[in-house]
Amino acid sequence: MRTPIACLVAVLAAGPALAANVDRTLPFPEGGVLSVEIPVGSVTITAAEGTEIRITGTYSETAGEFDARAQSDGVHVEIDPRGGPNRMGGRAVLEIRVPASARLDLEGFSTDFTVRGTRGDVSVETLNGRVTVEAAAGDVRVEAINGKIDVRGAIDEAKLETAAGDIAVSGVRRSLSAESVSGTVDVTDSAVEEASLSSVSGTVRYAGKLASKGRMKIETVSGPVRLELPPDVAATFTIDTFSGELTSDFPSARVRSEHGPGREMRLVTGDGGFRVDIETFSAPVVLKSVAAK
Repeated sequence: MRTPIACLVAVLAAGPALAANVDRTLPFPEGGVLSVEIPVGSVTITAAEGTEIRITGTYSETAGEFDARAQSDGVHVEIDPRGGPNRMGGRAVLEIRVPASARLDLEGFSTDFTVRGTRGDVSVETLNGRVTVEAAAGDVRVEAINGKIDVRGAIDEAKLETAAGDIAVSGVRRSLSAESVSGTVDVTDSAVEEASLSSVSGTVRYAGKLASKGRMKIETVSGPVRLELPPDVAATFTIDTFSGELTSDFPSARVRSEHGPGREMRLVTGDGGFRVDIETFSAPVVLKSVAAK
């Protein structure tokens, strides 16, 4: 399977694009894998009833050669830039309808991916594109360099990474890892047992519930941290900061100065069963008590 970088190398010359139409239907096994490789363009995948996959849309002939083929474990769809004139500017716009149980393995270079209503696991890699996953029920993994990630559903596990984009996620029920360098990380309507959230300069916000036991680790340099939690949350909060300030609706934190600059603040609510560790250099930390609506 070619990497997105290999696809970039293969599409370097510029020129006009002629559109070709796609309309293919293939059999698809229960719980099978749909793998997609599209260097440039957009792909929308929607869950549907039945045991077939249907691919419709258009692609520029300068993008390369379109191929869709059945495999032992599912279906593979790609635009092969080596099969065409290999000119930058060619793109594909595809809509794919798959059985809801499909597992998805999606790759692109400058490609936007949208996934709606699937129950299988979703894996997406794109260097420069937006990724949207709606009404998902499987585990979700997304890696991007420059693109926004938006994931919503009833998800057990999610691992989301982007360098220069924002992350928005809701509906995680167990484990979450969300990391951005310059973008925000915004988590809502979740109830995690384990979480790792980080951004160098963007805001990190968690608005939801915490399990009775578990751990959350939040790291920023200059990005503000905001937690919006139920009034009866039972957690042990440890805030380690160089110059950041703490604002809390919960009982006053105990401040302990360590050797040298910086300070550590500790706060316990209820039985303190869930552990929240926050590390920041200069950003403010806000702990907000929010009653359920």
